[in-house]
Amino acid sequence: MVNQKELCNRFECIRTHSQNNERAPHKPLLILCAIARCLNGKERLVTFDQAKEQFQPILKKPYGRKGSQVLHPFWRLKHDNQIWEVTNDQMVILTSSGDPRIESLRKNNCQGGFTYEVYHTLRNNPNLATEIVHFLLLEHFPETLHYDILVDTGLTETIQHHEFSYSFDKYGLSRRRNRDPLFAKQVTRAYGNQCAVCNFAVSLDGNNIIGLEAAHIKWHSHKGPDEINNGLSLCSLHHKLFDLGAFTLSKDDYSVQVSDCAIVNGSFDPLYPFDSKVINLPFDEIHYPNKSFLDWHQQEVFK
Repeated sequence: MVNQKELCNRFECIRTHSQNNERAPHKPLLILCAIARCLNGKERLVTFDQAKEQFQPILKKPYGRKGSQVLHPFWRLKHDNQIWEVTNDQMVILTSSGDPRIESLRKNNCQGGFTYEVYHTLRNNPNLATEIVHFLLLEHFPETLHYDILVDTGLTETIQHHEFSYSFDKYGLSRRRNRDPLFAKQVTRAYGNQCAVCNFAVSLDGNNIIGLEAAHIKWHSHKGPDEINNGLSLCSLHHKLFDLGAFTLSKDDYSVQVSDCAIVNGSFDPLYPFDSKVINLPFDEIHYPNKSFLDWHQQEVFK
């Protein structure tokens, strides 16, 4: 088995597409699916068609990205730090872009998955695997989406038995960017301690604010800064809807723009009553949402 700290370093250094600040969730998501297979005692390697059957629906989830294909992470992960392998890869016919032809993968019965040593190191160290899961979630996704991703990748049954340490020190993992502990308080205060969309504002004894959160416009995991003009004070419901791309804000007047993909069922509608309405802006104009961050949200998150 591979040394635990060396293994963590391999996962820290996976390469994700970063051109034009685009999100690239497919490699982390495929790794999470593979960790779930490992912890649940399923086979180490799967064919491309088996990977597609499990993974394609996940890429279509709101936290995925339009245009992402199973083929890319399934093949390209083998170039990342001895984490992944594809059997019979030397026999595969490649396209001009360096990706395999799917029919060639099938013809040569290629299978992909963790290398033998990675699989068995994680299989024998579920706490280590859990910390790697947590690390990947924090590095690539906002926390509002973590539970959904755990459910969809098949990790909830295993992860619920292991608590996240939140420090990573034990295994040598290191966050690329630490969070500013004052960010949430500064953002909610700038917005008058209420939701910028629906005015939700509840506290106990006038002190403990309930259900109000600071949302990053450009995700922290994608180099969004912990600055007030990259934050929105939102109730927990609108925070999650914002991170899922159910709505965004206009760069012209900061009005709510609801996605055509958002379908409201039931009598309570948290979206359309606010469509085209200007949010409750901060008292100080210097804290208004930065338009370049709004542009990123519209391009990378809004559906």
